[in-house]
Amino acid sequence: MAPHPYVPEDLELPGYHPQVVGYELLLGVFFSGCLIVGLATWWAAGAIWKLGTGDKLVCCWLIISGLTHMVVEGPVVVFGDFYKSSSGNVVMEIWKEYCKADSRYCTRDACTIVMEFLTAFGEGPGCVLAAYGIVKRSSWRHMAAILVVVCELYGDVLYLGTSWFDDFKWNRPELLYFWGYFIAVNSIWIVVPLLVILHQGRGIMAAVAQFDRSQAKED
Repeated sequence: MAPHPYVPEDLELPGYHPQVVGYELLLGVFFSGCLIVGLATWWAAGAIWKLGTGDKLVCCWLIISGLTHMVVEGPVVVFGDFYKSSSGNVVMEIWKEYCKADSRYCTRDACTIVMEFLTAFGEGPGCVLAAYGIVKRSSWRHMAAILVVVCELYGDVLYLGTSWFDDFKWNRPELLYFWGYFIAVNSIWIVVPLLVILHQGRGIMAAVAQFDRSQAKED
């Protein structure tokens, strides 16, 4: 059995196959994909759908986040033996790399995998649906966006919190893995959802204020 790079060091992963793709390429592919999707969404939101800056930013987040949930996080739920893969598949390799920051995906930790299932197959489509509502200027768009990002926020806090509760025993302490992958990357799904809630909440408050003014005129 090939030695693995994860913690705890006594973690047994029969059939583990070492990474065949370097982390530089994996990070490049992931962030390049996010950039391309973001730029394409930004362009379409302005040129085709004529959205304002705030709504364009929210749409970019929802599409990038939704695709990340479905395309990247979905496979780790379905393919529990990803660490055995020797194919060089980019998604499988991304998870081999990320597990250096959190090996609970390798151990199939029940809480982590259930959260990922809900994230991939619930929040992922939910993000796309909320973006569709914004594009179509549907009356439910604000609530849909708030609902899905609250779920993201809750899931991320629970994900980080359960690791803290376990004294971070599943997390390698190196700068790149702990502070880069585990803290910095996951913090994005805390900070941005809070900003989306504020933006969408302002839309709801503006609509309520306008409704109240129209009611007052009728009275």
